[in-house]
Amino acid sequence: MKVLVVNCGSSSIKYQLINMENESVMAKGYLEKIGLPDSFLTHTVNGEKRKIEEHINNHEEGIKLVLAQLTHPEYGVISSLDEIGAVGHRVVHGGEKFSSSVLINDAVMEAMKECIPLAPLHNPAGITGIEACKKVLPNVPMVGVFDTAFHQTLPEKAYIYAIPYEYYEKYGIRKYGFHGTSHRFVSKRVAEVMNKPIEDLKILVCHLGQGASLCAVKGGKSIETTMGLTPLGGIPMGSRSGDLDPSVITYLIKNGINRLSIGVESFNKENLEFMERKMDYKDLEEKLNMIRAKGINNINLDLIYALPNESLDTLKKDVKKLLKLNPEHISTYSLIIEEDTKLKLNNTSYIDEELDAKMYDYICSKLKKHYTHYEVSNFAKEGFESKHNMAYWLNEEYYGFGLGASGYINGFRYENTHNLNDYLEGEYHKEESLLSNEEIMEYEVILGLRMLKGINLQTFFDKYGVNIQDVFPVKPLLKSKELIYKDGYLFINPNKIYVMNEILLKLV
Repeated sequence: MKVLVVNCGSSSIKYQLINMENESVMAKGYLEKIGLPDSFLTHTVNGEKRKIEEHINNHEEGIKLVLAQLTHPEYGVISSLDEIGAVGHRVVHGGEKFSSSVLINDAVMEAMKECIPLAPLHNPAGITGIEACKKVLPNVPMVGVFDTAFHQTLPEKAYIYAIPYEYYEKYGIRKYGFHGTSHRFVSKRVAEVMNKPIEDLKILVCHLGQGASLCAVKGGKSIETTMGLTPLGGIPMGSRSGDLDPSVITYLIKNGINRLSIGVESFNKENLEFMERKMDYKDLEEKLNMIRAKGINNINLDLIYALPNESLDTLKKDVKKLLKLNPEHISTYSLIIEEDTKLKLNNTSYIDEELDAKMYDYICSKLKKHYTHYEVSNFAKEGFESKHNMAYWLNEEYYGFGLGASGYINGFRYENTHNLNDYLEGEYHKEESLLSNEEIMEYEVILGLRMLKGINLQTFFDKYGVNIQDVFPVKPLLKSKELIYKDGYLFINPNKIYVMNEILLKLV
């Protein structure tokens, strides 16, 4: 018999077709970015990968695409879908309803839906995948394999939290545990390798990957595990902190840590591949909603534009998606190719300057409808200007901790080493210099004029005891209207922001 195994994520489908006669994998694959224009499927047979780029709107279309690869006349592995004897579905959360794998019927589907509040990101995707398979393969039995099932043997003392018992009775709040299929398999395999009855063994199983958990198995049964109500708890993971004292979040918020900044950079497939980054729009949207639900409502998103081969139309799509996410702050940066970087070594070239300027103008025109353009590259809703960046642009002092961080204290500017061993041994600084008063004033001008509001001339005089026009050639630039003086502030003409660097070079 041939069994199709399916694992549906919120915007993905992983699958394997297994020949149960010899337990060999006939084909496997991964469909990514369902619902997005740049969705694609990677299908593998005998180690040979084929990439199919096709826009897939939903999981039903995705399942159809997967099945089409299995029966493809050129690289398919079965001649007909009738060869599929069963479909196994990985389901994240079964609550207390399932202690083993089950044949899926209407009652099982209803029970899975009841568990959605316990796994709001995972269970809906699993249910959608099952419904899609049932439409395409209506006569093939479907089996649900639950991550939580193996842990239903946990004793009450292990799964009950030290909170009012009524929370368990009313809301089902308890430790459920996850990665059950992995823990069950590994513990059985350990017994086989040791040639001992599993009933006689006490085994600690480690499931280590992007998600990670530990499980204590006694006599083949789970008696303790690290994950709890959701897959977020336990040991640290690839993108999850694991167990965290609940007061940490409120403590950080009370101490002013209330801002989250994410380097999105782009939503375009080609741009992301160029930057060697991954970004899933749906996943980002879901995570931002979760973050806001936790009380963090000060979110910045970064966007990089003017990438090689990028078009204005591509940028417009990125900006549209960015605005849909409705962050409180947006930072946009035109690509800069730094020395000794991979881009420089690969002889990456800049796009046409005129196109770069058009992109900047478009960004400004669209974002200024919803945000205040307070710095050349930064846009914020009222009251959400970046405090850290403002300190930098105002030439105020700041500490830099960690690898590659920069700091500026008492006229002393430094950059930390990028070498971890050096840092751990106390060799913190890669570069350092004590700035002269003239150099400090230059920084004041260069950084201050990045802000659309510009430099307060009285503040400059109070700090340095001189008028700015006595130190820098301001008057010729006022005459040429490259600089403007108004209400005590000196700032770059808004119509000449794009050539700001040329103006600054004339000043310093």
